[in-house]
Amino acid sequence: MLLLFAFVVGCSSSMLPSIAISYGIAQFKFVTIVGEENALEAFSFAQGMVMLLLLIGVPVVGRLADQFFSAANKRHYWIVIGNALGLIALYGFSQATTRGQILTSWLCVLLSYTFASNSFRALIPQLLPREKLSAYSGLIGSCIPVALTLNLMLILGALADAAINIKLMYLGGLQFLLSAIAITILLQYRRKHVPERTVSRRSEETSYRQYLVVLVAKTCISIAISGTTVLPLYYITRFGMEQSEVFVLNAAMSAGVILILLTGALSTHYAEKFNKQRSFLALGALFIGVGLIGYASADTLVWAIISGICFQLGLGPVNALGMALVNRVLPNERRYGRDLAIVEAATHFGPAMMHFAMPVVVATGISLSGGDGYSLLFYCLVLFAAVFTGTLFFIKKEKSKGPI
Repeated sequence: MLLLFAFVVGCSSSMLPSIAISYGIAQFKFVTIVGEENALEAFSFAQGMVMLLLLIGVPVVGRLADQFFSAANKRHYWIVIGNALGLIALYGFSQATTRGQILTSWLCVLLSYTFASNSFRALIPQLLPREKLSAYSGLIGSCIPVALTLNLMLILGALADAAINIKLMYLGGLQFLLSAIAITILLQYRRKHVPERTVSRRSEETSYRQYLVVLVAKTCISIAISGTTVLPLYYITRFGMEQSEVFVLNAAMSAGVILILLTGALSTHYAEKFNKQRSFLALGALFIGVGLIGYASADTLVWAIISGICFQLGLGPVNALGMALVNRVLPNERRYGRDLAIVEAATHFGPAMMHFAMPVVVATGISLSGGDGYSLLFYCLVLFAAVFTGTLFFIKKEKSKGPI
């Protein structure tokens, strides 16, 4: 359990700076520089550019992590390097005074911490025993959202009145401390257990066919999930809610992270017990699809909230078993970093393209059937959840207890 704790802490802390900047800090930074009336335009442009540049930068970072310090006993060097560069980049972001400086330092923050998070994720299939890889990966995947939520509540909540510079330095310091704890635990585990096993456990499986199927599946489900980013506008447009009411509703719905944890842990347990990973993934996609259909057809706020709960029920198994599925199909240990980075880039690319298409889809919905246009958008997202379910049939069963 200590090993699982280290992976949860390491992965979540490496993701923390990027998420905190995207979901609160960067917006206020732009308000300070360009004013409140121009902040949305400036932030949207910068975020779009960062996402596009990451499509190139993340695979490059993964490739570099594989070229240097790729062995299980050396990847922690990239974690230290990524943290050090991340602290410098966070300081640069805090001192940025122009749009260009914000864009450059923001990209540097993301790429720096990608070195750390990519290395943590690559260590999961390298250090975990093969027979426990799916189960442990599922538990890690279901616990990461909880760890992220608690850390964000601590930083953006407890330090709500602090200056942005203070928030950023506290963010970098906390991330460095948590990563150091995780590295210490992982190094102690490696000294005791890794020498007993062979260096490469995947030499017998070099085909990328299964990896590509999982890549398509992860991209599709990421697109389906990305629709929730428009929920604030959806609430305002369809139900006439005030901005303050939307914030209160989002805060209440955030308690659903506990639901995600529970369903993720339960689905991982029973999927391993009965060797039915694909079935539980399909069940998770079904709940997500039903939730999206509920959003599309909701004519009352209560129905929309019920749809949101259904959506969260599906996120648990999809997040947990999705991570386990990726780890299981990685073909070559020497390219873990690159292959994981490609999956991460693909899960960014799909939602980014969907976000560019959302205004057109909503406008088309209005012209076809009137209303607010969001129904057509959610129905389109349901199709991606259905495609995800279809791709599961092309994933081979694991060689173990029985049919998957």
